[in-house]
Amino acid sequence: MRRTRRFLIGVVSAAVLGGVGTAFASGGSAASTGLANAISHVQANEAAHPNKGLANALTHLHANQAKHAAAGTGLANAISHVQANEAAHPNKGLANALTHLHANQAKHGTH
Repeated sequence: MRRTRRFLIGVVSAAVLGGVGTAFASGGSAASTGLANAISHVQANEAAHPNKGLANALTHLHANQAKHAAAGTGLANAISHVQANEAAHPNKGLANALTHLHANQAKHGTH
């Protein structure tokens, strides 16, 4: 059982990472394209080999996709994440990152 679970985690991880690379290459959103690609692969795999592990992986991938769809994307999203991290763990590195993100936002406008 453990071996199967590890294998499934590896398959899902590879699908997600493979999709993220494709998303960056095509200029699409990594969260939507990568997850959509992973979901597609896991669905096909589950159709061919139905089991609880793939069904569970698919449930988690759909939940992750919904979470990413609800969150903003782009520079504004990055700024909000860094601000939250800085509020929880104040340090010079996060403050510096936030300064650069704000400068980049001013330079390029909001996306």
